[in-house]
Amino acid sequence: MTLRRKLFVLFGSLVAMTFLAAGITTWAVINWKTTENDLQRHYERSLKLQSVRALTFQAVLEVPEGLTGNDPDARQDFEETIAPASDALRTWTELVDTAEERQEVETVQKAFDTLVADCHRAFDRIEAGDFAEAERLFDEQIEEASAESFQSVTANAEVTDADRREAIHSDTARTRHTAEVMLIITAISAFCIALLLGAYLVSDVFTPLRDVRRGLAHARRGDRSVRLNEDRHDEFGEVNREFNRFMGVLAEAIPPTASTAGIALESPGRGAAGSPLPDSPAAAVGTAAVGVAPAGRAAPLERAPLRPFVYEVVSRVHSELADQSADLDIAFATSVSHVPVDYLPVQQALSTLIVDTVGRGGRGSRVGLRISDAGAGADRMLAIEVGATRPADADSSAASAPPQPADADDEPEATSRSGNLALTRAVAEQHGGSLVLEDFGDGGSYARLELALDH
Repeated sequence: MTLRRKLFVLFGSLVAMTFLAAGITTWAVINWKTTENDLQRHYERSLKLQSVRALTFQAVLEVPEGLTGNDPDARQDFEETIAPASDALRTWTELVDTAEERQEVETVQKAFDTLVADCHRAFDRIEAGDFAEAERLFDEQIEEASAESFQSVTANAEVTDADRREAIHSDTARTRHTAEVMLIITAISAFCIALLLGAYLVSDVFTPLRDVRRGLAHARRGDRSVRLNEDRHDEFGEVNREFNRFMGVLAEAIPPTASTAGIALESPGRGAAGSPLPDSPAAAVGTAAVGVAPAGRAAPLERAPLRPFVYEVVSRVHSELADQSADLDIAFATSVSHVPVDYLPVQQALSTLIVDTVGRGGRGSRVGLRISDAGAGADRMLAIEVGATRPADADSSAASAPPQPADADDEPEATSRSGNLALTRAVAEQHGGSLVLEDFGDGGSYARLELALDH
């Protein structure tokens, strides 16, 4: 699976979890509002029904007042009391939701109308002076029939409303429980996806990036053998394969002279051009890196202290100086304390330059190494001068010595020396400088290596 697809799946899952959580929350809020409205309506229906029943029975009590004659305005009081009851009953009937509730409304309305009609008949008998008939109607029809029926149907309606409220409470509890479970599942899923995303970023993004950075660092130091993992099937795998192909091209692009200059030996402790074997694998890597770096490319610089840097170079060529019985004099300019250099390649180049100068001077030669600065500002240069003078007895010994037959190894030795100096010149050009070589007729030689201090 490609990196793009993995990231799309992970972030898409997080987005899906976010939308799911938002959807569950919205559904729970809408459902809560619906159930809240239902509860509000049924509570209001119950209150209206209780108000209808209380006002109705209060109005019915005006009938005995009319029978006893204590209240001559009993019928008027009845009408004034029953009117609010009728309004409350009308409001109650408007709060209907289901067919069952509509059936209840019809039943209650019918019982209410019957009770009111019986009360009107009783008041008619009272006004006609037929108190005996009015009392019979009140005792037999109103109290035992109409009022009892009205009490029964309103009580049943209240029980139905209570059951409906209980059902709504149950639905609300189930909705809340479902929403809580879904939100918990969503939160756990989002947390797991976030952990998976973190693990994926660490293992499949940051680790390959560190490997690439490490590979580039090795390549910068000249290690052409570094290779990255090609088993991945994503974009990092493609980058790794391209990196490995590039390093292979670099390895193939190194000329044979460069390889010989840095690695090949013809005798213990000496190279084909009279140069010593590099003291460490890192030095050999530095030499090979010199051979493949383009002259115009900026080198990775390190700010190196001058004296330790030069003493390290001297320690590398110490055995060569001892083999040639050569003396080395070193002079530093006080104006130079640090140099910005690509450490290993410059170190190897300077070592090669000293060894080449010693080889030109011959056995017992005197070698001078002088380091100073030249120019100013952006043109300030580090000047490394190496000179060798041949001793006088070497010339007389060479004149008296019998001629030697040509050695078949001389040509490869000259080729290797030429390759070493070509690499040294390439290092100088990489650092914005130059290399000047001169040979004198008396066997002496002079080399000047310049490196830009502000490169």
